[in-house]
Amino acid sequence: MLLKTLKRHKNHLKRLRSQYPYSTSSTNSLKPMVHYIKDLKQGITTSEELVNQYLYNIENDQQSNAFISVRDKQKLMNIAKDIDNKRKNGSIMGALNGTIVAIKDNFNVKNTNTTCASKMLQDYKSPYTATICQKIIEQDGIIIGKTNMDEFGMGSLNKYSHFGPTNIIKNNEKYSPGGSSGGSAVAVATGLSSIAIGSDTGGSVRLPAAWCGIVGLKPSYGLCSRYGLVAYGSSFDTPSILSLTVEDSALMLNVISGFDKYDSTSVETENVDYSEGIHDDISGTIIGIPKEFNISELSKEQIQTWEKSIEVYKSAGAKIVEVSLPNTSNALAAYYILTTAEASSNLSRYDGMRYGHRVEGKSVADAYTNTRGDGFGAEVKRRILTGTYVLQQSTYKDFYQQAMKIRRLIKNEYNQIFNDGVDAILCPVSCFQNALKDGEIVDPVGEYVTDCFTVPANLAGIPAVSVPFGGGMQLMGGYMQEKKLLNIASKLEINS
Repeated sequence: MLLKTLKRHKNHLKRLRSQYPYSTSSTNSLKPMVHYIKDLKQGITTSEELVNQYLYNIENDQQSNAFISVRDKQKLMNIAKDIDNKRKNGSIMGALNGTIVAIKDNFNVKNTNTTCASKMLQDYKSPYTATICQKIIEQDGIIIGKTNMDEFGMGSLNKYSHFGPTNIIKNNEKYSPGGSSGGSAVAVATGLSSIAIGSDTGGSVRLPAAWCGIVGLKPSYGLCSRYGLVAYGSSFDTPSILSLTVEDSALMLNVISGFDKYDSTSVETENVDYSEGIHDDISGTIIGIPKEFNISELSKEQIQTWEKSIEVYKSAGAKIVEVSLPNTSNALAAYYILTTAEASSNLSRYDGMRYGHRVEGKSVADAYTNTRGDGFGAEVKRRILTGTYVLQQSTYKDFYQQAMKIRRLIKNEYNQIFNDGVDAILCPVSCFQNALKDGEIVDPVGEYVTDCFTVPANLAGIPAVSVPFGGGMQLMGGYMQEKKLLNIASKLEINS
């Protein structure tokens, strides 16, 4: 099993290096985080060396625009030196052991800019640190910088950023990495960070992971604290992980999961080691294939990839069953009604009165109008207007209440399938298997369709992971069943 795992990592990294031939990163940067931790423990490298290496990669990356801000080099070197001394003195080390972590720019880190890729917050400096970022720091992770994203997390192509789009460069052409956590995905895939944190509201981690050929894990809603994550859709937003391997995601989940008294939606759970037994045998596991996901928009190549992934699980001794999720066709509409409604409410706080961007006016009302008109981008305005409309008294029952009913039906459908014994549901990540060229989708509704296979997991609050098999395959598991899900995902990863 160990030899097969090492071979899997070697083949996976070889594919990534060929996928990003124009990356300025050294090939040594494309190593799973767990390998770096091993090297640090054995004295093969130091945290100071890693900081220097990744800063060099970031400084020489002229095309991806993956980062909005990078922390001061001297501060990073001081942090790395302290961690190296701690290790050298034989002190107990944190789980991350001085490895490098990138953070999506909608998580607060004290005394750093948190912009959400918006003009509205371009000069905002965080007065506190998000819970999961604090946990990373306490476990000796070194936060190197903040990654680019769609403004306030609203977008699927990472093109709605005040600081410019994030790009994948293939054959001298620009492609979208997917969004809204595209900066974090590109940072991991091109060796600008060993692992990254993103947020997943409706596929914002899984889609970029699929298009960048890495792993994207969205945990169950409530498993990881949202305290310090700038809100878009509060009942959907989920701190998530982008990594080179499933094993890396499991280790990071050990770090960032757990109850937080500062988050009212945080759930108390038993302590679980998500890394333990991650490569265990899965014979007897039941994998569900949702018939409603087999839509006409899927290409022949995607169907073949899906069939190959099914064969992988059959060969591993898993049982394959067809399952039905009748409300899948309603999921996308329900998702966009509910998230825009929540966005309309959450973003009402940006009025230029207390913090953030401000444009003066002849009256308070003018100042509000001028500030929000100038501070928000086109996609954010579109979603605020949509959300405000569905919350009006005249439309509330026809849109918002109906969407809430659909959400409950979808949640019940998934719960029933898992209660009936299915261990995971297998399907593509998106109806678009490959990264789209810059400008390939110009219609906002067309862009929303990229999320059609990812939003159900957010509506149901269940965990889901994108695995780099073909153009990306998605596995969804039962609520708080991340350990089982990661074990099942690792089997597909081995055969990618």
